[in-house]
Amino acid sequence: MSVGPMTYKGDWCEVTPVGDLLLRGAHRHPHQDLIVFPGSRHTYVEVLDRAIWIARGLLALGVRRADHVGLLAPNGIEFVEGFFGAALIGSIVVPLNARHNATELAYIVANADLKVLLTLAGTDEYVDFVDLIHDALRSLAGSTSPSRLALPEAPRPEAARRRAHPG
Repeated sequence: MSVGPMTYKGDWCEVTPVGDLLLRGAHRHPHQDLIVFPGSRHTYVEVLDRAIWIARGLLALGVRRADHVGLLAPNGIEFVEGFFGAALIGSIVVPLNARHNATELAYIVANADLKVLLTLAGTDEYVDFVDLIHDALRSLAGSTSPSRLALPEAPRPEAARRRAHPG
């Protein structure tokens, strides 16, 4: 018997990892919408392409299976892409609420055994993520701009998308 991502076989079930769900969806329905936000639609294959890009970046940073990856982003496509990017390599996603204050964020980061923290360099309508991280993680006090928090050799996501999908 098959029910969603689980296949029941007698007294046990086979669970499908989250990353595999995206891969299966992109294979079966590549151009169907995976997620829709006000003003934007994203197909399975579009999300998969971006998630793979993030997964490769995480691997380049040394993130491996079962490592904890913090994800600090608003409810939007960046969260979905980061979530699936981390899931594709088998890491454990630690979602952080974009409305946490600096004290709450510092506590979670200190106790969640994070290997990396994914976030946005820009400001959304509610939060300046760079300022929040500066306030929460005092060891970054010398970093005064988003470019100081980013790896200089890491491509910006928009530049990477233009290279992957020219035109």
